Amino acid sequence: MSEAIKYLQGEKVYLRCLEPQDATDLYQYVNNDLEGRRLTGTQRPFTRRQIENYIDATVQDDTRVQFGIFLQDNDESAM
Repeated sequence: MSEAIKYLQGEKVYLRCLEPQDATDLYQYVNNDLEGRRLTGTQRPFTRRQIENYIDATVQDDTRVQFGIFLQDNDESAM
């Protein structure tokens, strides 16, 4: 991953654009976090490939941005 641009930084977390390597974390979040699914309006689980395709599409689409939440101290996903 190239140097990520951090958006909306706080003491413990920051936002950055999702990248293809974030597919595993997003897959786990979307399929295992029932409260997260409720809050995002996600109605059904997705396959890992569907998540990869989604991230790839958002990376290629200049009209939208999809952020993930990451920890300041180690850059790991907080999703």
